[in-house]
Amino acid sequence: MRIESLHNLFTQTLSCLSAYDLRSGQTMAAIAVNVANPDFKALLDRGSAQSEERTRRLEACFELLDLETRTDESPATDGLLTECEEIAACAGDPDAIDAALIASVQAVAHYGIAWFGSARTWAGQLGQPEAADLLQQCVDEIVRLDRELTALAESAVNPRAR
Repeated sequence: MRIESLHNLFTQTLSCLSAYDLRSGQTMAAIAVNVANPDFKALLDRGSAQSEERTRRLEACFELLDLETRTDESPATDGLLTECEEIAACAGDPDAIDAALIASVQAVAHYGIAWFGSARTWAGQLGQPEAADLLQQCVDEIVRLDRELTALAESAVNPRAR
């Protein structure tokens, strides 16, 4: 990757975020079938559906910039999501596995918060308030999911883990 300007960085980040949403939605849907806690499954299902909405917002950002929608792979995203898949495949105490999965899914969420938040700031600096608003919606959505995962871990999943 070559970073020649803030605009270039912004558009490359949008492309990486497109891959993040595509892959994270698929991964959440895939691991949801393996979780023990039904509330966690519901959060994963909702997170997967929300990733589709974020993809639509990213496509709208590309349109606002008069650019073709691109999806560039991100080694960091791949690594975080591979960890989720590996934990989901573990054998052992289902509640402890759910606790590990919640932590792993939160790592993915924190990555998204950081990059969507940065992209939102750059959009504002580049005179793209509509894109900034769309990206802020993405940040808000991921923050809500992260908070709900924390509440679930603290109230139900972690106390049950052996």
